[in-house]
Amino acid sequence: MAKNYYLILGVGASASSDEIKAAFRRRARELHPDTSGMESGPFLEVQEAYTVLSDPEQRREYDRQALSRARRRPWEPSAEPLVPPARLRNLSVRQSRLPAFIPSGLPVSS
Repeated sequence: MAKNYYLILGVGASASSDEIKAAFRRRARELHPDTSGMESGPFLEVQEAYTVLSDPEQRREYDRQALSRARRRPWEPSAEPLVPPARLRNLSVRQSRLPAFIPSGLPVSS
């Protein structure tokens, strides 16, 4: 799944470049490994988000891709499969049966 850079920086999608810069500096100060004592992973995510959102061309492309992901239906072929295809081929009839518990009131066929 794609990362939400706006959420990582804590700004809205309509944020100006100055707001993005201020949010980056604030988050970088909080998460920098030298000052926070944390691992560098969260800091690198903030840095990646700022790199994309501070460049107008990259931001436009990111917004375009995010919009197409939001419009995609989960059953379209370009979406990630819920069960990997290799696992589907290996499922036997026995593994694909419904669980033994069936809520009362539902008809049960034998």
